[in-house]
Amino acid sequence: MNASDDPTQPICRAQTILRTTDHLLLPAGALQLDASLAGAGSTGATAVREAPALADVMPNLAVELADHEFVACVERGPLGEVWKVRTPEGKLRLAHHLHGTESGGGGDEWLGRLLSLSHPLLPALDVGRGSSGCVVLLADAPDRSLNDWFRECRSWNLPGVPRSDLVRFLKPVAHALDELYERHRLQHLGLHPGSLQLKKNKPRIDGFGLVPLLGLPSGRPPRTLNPNYCAPELLDGRVTPGCDQYSLALICAEMLTGVHPLHGIGGRRPAGAGRYERPELGLLASADREVVARALDPDAQQRFGNCARFVAALEASLAPEESGVNRRPELLPPLLVASPGPAPAPRELSSLDQFIRALLALAVGPQVFRDHGTIRYHLEAGQALRHRCAVSLFPGAALLRLEGFRQKWGADAVPIDRECLAFTVSTSLSLWERLTGQQVGLEIQVRMTPPARTSKKLSEVSVLIRPYGCGPARAVRLLEETGPVLLESLREHLQALPEQRGQERVLWNQPLRVIPVVGGSRLLDAIDCMGKDISRRGIGFFLPEPLDATHFYVNHPALLHLAPVAGLAKVVRGQRSPDGWYEVGALFTPEGPIDGLGRK
Repeated sequence: MNASDDPTQPICRAQTILRTTDHLLLPAGALQLDASLAGAGSTGATAVREAPALADVMPNLAVELADHEFVACVERGPLGEVWKVRTPEGKLRLAHHLHGTESGGGGDEWLGRLLSLSHPLLPALDVGRGSSGCVVLLADAPDRSLNDWFRECRSWNLPGVPRSDLVRFLKPVAHALDELYERHRLQHLGLHPGSLQLKKNKPRIDGFGLVPLLGLPSGRPPRTLNPNYCAPELLDGRVTPGCDQYSLALICAEMLTGVHPLHGIGGRRPAGAGRYERPELGLLASADREVVARALDPDAQQRFGNCARFVAALEASLAPEESGVNRRPELLPPLLVASPGPAPAPRELSSLDQFIRALLALAVGPQVFRDHGTIRYHLEAGQALRHRCAVSLFPGAALLRLEGFRQKWGADAVPIDRECLAFTVSTSLSLWERLTGQQVGLEIQVRMTPPARTSKKLSEVSVLIRPYGCGPARAVRLLEETGPVLLESLREHLQALPEQRGQERVLWNQPLRVIPVVGGSRLLDAIDCMGKDISRRGIGFFLPEPLDATHFYVNHPALLHLAPVAGLAKVVRGQRSPDGWYEVGALFTPEGPIDGLGRK
């Protein structure tokens, strides 16, 4: 097996590295690729002076790479591998090991052309050769890629990258792609979320020039060079000026919604898919849908004139509160008190925190939150321990998994109804309890609720643990000491999904009312909705129509003391269910929008 085939082994040994300058004159013959790569719409050739061949300059500028540590392989593709390496000084870099680039016979014209590319958004490159003679390109490692940023947003329960931040990030990228095309008559042709990066809070484009200068001339099928983001005309071997725009539109739609417009979640092309596919843009906002659909037109002539015009169209459709033209929404008062209201607002509801506590008290009652490892539960001292979790269950799986729990603890099972089963677990008895025949232990009720909406694939399990046969002091000890142990075991047998929220959200099926905020300060008509869950940080609810605002006030209209008070929240996710309802998740006391360039 070759070293390049083994992901655990470095792919370069005893390499020599060439340090280039930012501008390198082209060797003779480098312009032979222009005719096949310029594509339609060329406005003229770029003036280029001839320069010495690479073979003449490499020996004079070579430095050793033997002391570099190859940390991990971060990407494999048809053109080669990308490895994260660490220099002797501890600096992280990316090493692109390019397959099929062994030197000889003047085959390095493409490399001279690549090194002549110059733009602030392109990384400075070091160039050398591996032990097999393949070219290795090195660049400083980015802080993160667009793909990393997307995964971070998903971990925050967002559908994707916030729209205003994504547009702000794509704007300089689009201008750079257009400038590089005008200057060098080249497109990227290999754009994907990993090739768009951030370095020191500035956008960066990785891999520019590799596909047109190395991939296409090698005869590799275009679909294999960038299978999930290539323009349809590339499948016929045609390069048009709109290829990068098509890829950028696919990336934009996927980063906003979390779903690839052509290939679904994960962005992987399904086996047997047709040559031309109709993009699915239903998850995009209506204004974005029209813009992205034009950029994805299979006829390249119908797309925008260039990448910058595509992003400008997205920017023009930003809502006023997203574009920053009007007053910033986070400057709104966090608590809104109606005047006149149905009743004066109580003094104890004079802040947003007090308002949230009042709502949370309605949902949880006289309970407190406790932690056991990574598990969070509600504890009513001496009365009950309550917990909810999500479980993936197929028919009949619940009984099989619960039988394992019963056998482990020697519990007695008592069916309550079709969706609820109770267990009694006896504890060690004192001498008096054994003499009197008294039974002491914990009762565990497990209720399984099927998904409330057909779009959900997980069942919710509610766990209630209560003491029996003992006095108050013993009941407190049993719940605090034995209850969490039983809960942990039950979760293991049910194979419950890990808890992802830093703060427990409590299911809360209560009538609510939301008041959208637009233009930074204007309040729209209130919308009646139904609560879903609530925590100290946020709230979820269902409403019958889309919420066309990033911020809103929420209140509880059914209770006299809460009706005149409303708290400010910021939308962080929203999705439409097949039954026509819209599910919204929001955070209280929102911070300023997170800037995609790393600032707040």
